[in-house]
Amino acid sequence: MTLRFDLQEGFHIRGANWVFENLTIDVICRSDTRCEHAFHVVGGAHTTIIRNNWISNFNASLKVNGARGQFPDGGRVSHNVHVNDRPRQTTNPVTPLDFVGASNWVAEANFIADFAKALSDRVSYGAFFKGAGEDNIFERNLVRCEWRQQGGTRIGLSFGGGTNAGACRDDKCRQEHSRGIMRNNIIMNCPNDVSVYLNKSADTLIHNNLLIYTRGIDIRYPESTATILSNVIDGRVLARTDGHFTERGNNTSNFEAAVNELVSSDLFKAPGTGNLTVTDEEALKTLGTPVSVAARDICGREYPGQHAQVGPFLVDDKARCLTTVP
Repeated sequence: MTLRFDLQEGFHIRGANWVFENLTIDVICRSDTRCEHAFHVVGGAHTTIIRNNWISNFNASLKVNGARGQFPDGGRVSHNVHVNDRPRQTTNPVTPLDFVGASNWVAEANFIADFAKALSDRVSYGAFFKGAGEDNIFERNLVRCEWRQQGGTRIGLSFGGGTNAGACRDDKCRQEHSRGIMRNNIIMNCPNDVSVYLNKSADTLIHNNLLIYTRGIDIRYPESTATILSNVIDGRVLARTDGHFTERGNNTSNFEAAVNELVSSDLFKAPGTGNLTVTDEEALKTLGTPVSVAARDICGREYPGQHAQVGPFLVDDKARCLTTVP
């Protein structure tokens, strides 16, 4: 089914256990400021599922937040496409997946691309969890900051970031997020800023991601703590304003070189254009740090226990599930 909206919000979901799937959703709004959200999940709308949809040309294709002291926890957004045909001509926030105050959500296996903000500060995000939420997961997503368009400051995935106190789950947001997991994602072509940003995000686990042509990872403010394991990182890992992290088994660019040294090009044929044919299997198989948390690679295959592979997909003798990305 195809839907075209000339509305600020397409679906405003306040009840629990709704499922939205197999939709193509676009807009006919004359102003980008008018078409804000394809889905707005609020208050008591817990356990909402949004899957297998193609969603185009919204400032936030999914907005999730509390209302009247309730928060829509425990949802899942998976196997969707979130894209824009052009930079958004708006001063409003531009973030395809925008979660404020919600907990126990999973954002899984989505394609997120071309989410530029053309006006005001020109800063945009592919997705974030913030507002004092807890235990949210990004996994197996493909985020392409610049796909068919260039320009602006585009950040890939984030835990935390500058929420107004009144929108916070605890009315304070001393911690913008706690116990987030970011695993087995590919984030690419974010040349003007980092692909992963932590802002007052405590106890974050970041493992087995592939970050291509980006400025790396920022961990910002004393409230931010992170464990960073077995990633391929073009760019650097940087603690800013007294952030804290530990890292092991990552393949990372030298700090001085930042985006000028692309370690991904030593491991894959042409990663910047989406050709992920492996050219150094041994480096991906053996240089990581074992992660005991149960997970599947970006292709959905279960990792063996205590695996030590680097990056988001298994490298083995079988036919590889992923050699190119859009």
